[in-house]
Amino acid sequence: MVAINVLSPRVLPPDRRGRVGLCRGECPYSSPGVGQSRCRCSPSQCLHVPSEAFQTNPPRVSLSLAAAVAPSAVSSGDLFLRRRSSLASFFFSSATSMVSQSMPAVGKIWGASWHSALIHRVTDEGDLMAAAGVSFTVGREGRDTYNETDAGRRPFKCGYGFKAPINPYDAGGKVLPLISTAPVAADGAADSKVMAYNYRVCLTNATDPSLRVNLSKPAGYDSSQFEAVRRYMIALPPKDLSTEVLKIYMVATNGDGIKADVNGATYPFSTDLVGGSWSYPNGTASERRAVIAAHVAYTKGLLWFFATDPSVPQGIRNEMATWGWCADEFVDNDNFPFQLYVREGRRMVGAAVVTENDVRRGHFADPLSVIGVADYATDCHGVETVVDSTSGTPTAALEGCIDGPMGPWEIPYAAITPRETEATNLLVPVAVSASHVAFATIRLELTWMVLGQSAGVAAAIAAIGGVPVQQVPLPALHAALLKAGQVLRAER
Repeated sequence: MVAINVLSPRVLPPDRRGRVGLCRGECPYSSPGVGQSRCRCSPSQCLHVPSEAFQTNPPRVSLSLAAAVAPSAVSSGDLFLRRRSSLASFFFSSATSMVSQSMPAVGKIWGASWHSALIHRVTDEGDLMAAAGVSFTVGREGRDTYNETDAGRRPFKCGYGFKAPINPYDAGGKVLPLISTAPVAADGAADSKVMAYNYRVCLTNATDPSLRVNLSKPAGYDSSQFEAVRRYMIALPPKDLSTEVLKIYMVATNGDGIKADVNGATYPFSTDLVGGSWSYPNGTASERRAVIAAHVAYTKGLLWFFATDPSVPQGIRNEMATWGWCADEFVDNDNFPFQLYVREGRRMVGAAVVTENDVRRGHFADPLSVIGVADYATDCHGVETVVDSTSGTPTAALEGCIDGPMGPWEIPYAAITPRETEATNLLVPVAVSASHVAFATIRLELTWMVLGQSAGVAAAIAAIGGVPVQQVPLPALHAALLKAGQVLRAER
């Protein structure tokens, strides 16, 4: 199957003949349960294959993109839409004969065998990519791997770091919780560690009890687990919760208050669980569940600590007490988000590896190789909190941060294609072939949307032409992307 990412109307499961219906949105039952082949609205409100249905009752997205790359599929009725998250995909069923000999099946993943003509994988973890035998890496390359200035283990002082010393040991000489005891690589050397994850919690300061759920002491809460936070609060008391300790972004009004998206701030102990992410990318299902549970416990415990611990300045405690969980958000999960913010997982080592040098350069010699433009700072959150004894007196230090604006830069098609010897029917627009440093500028949803659209167009061209993804004609891809409105030139 081949995918082009665009927004779509709701999709219905296939009927007995394998046809897929598209509800235009008027039907209140446009998301039927498993096993129902049609929604419960009138036939005039639903769209089904063949293609004349699209021509007479077009969905909310234009077919010009599909027509540009696969006119025969549009005209022959081999086209249907399928929804995945907030994006959708055009799939061309005529491509089923294109199954690659290098990846005829990708074994058992999540209890099912995957067989496909062409797969367009869009997750942070890159599980399918790894299961397919495609080369990948986890962690940080050394500075000499790609001759990158910001690669490898970073200096201990960084923008997210400690601005006052604290004793990293307890009375018995044991390293405090939240400070790593793992071996630390030499300056600039490679390791397998990834940047911190967190939960982007949704809080409200509305005073109406029907709109909020007050923070409460989490089950199993142990304030001694936050001793390092307590010491830093005393050493350098913060003055403001929403600018120093947490990043609080308004997303909507809510009664007499707001709903806010909360992210980690530059404070060394914010919602990022530094060091808690390392085992996730290559972890088993149970290992990942343990990482997730640790992040949930840390996040809930930290917010309770900010609201109640005597070491926290009174002003910060008072401000934290004004916030609670949004009563109408995540109601089936104790008002807590389901999704862990996985900032970095596996990264493919593909046909080409994008590096810091490409980001700094901005442009590629062959403009036809470009499939999109990224425009985000080189933003790597903390990787580890360690004991730093370089000054003679041990203190805690945060390491791994990279924070440098790069300006817009161009991403080549080779960054989403595996090596041709490993898989010829797979495109990877999220766990892209990039160094740790370059990935820090790519890891933004807007960039992934760009790469997802471009990957879908390339997949369609590969399927219609019957060629491996590595042999997609770049002039044809370039023309189709321009016709679709993709920006392919970085202007600095």
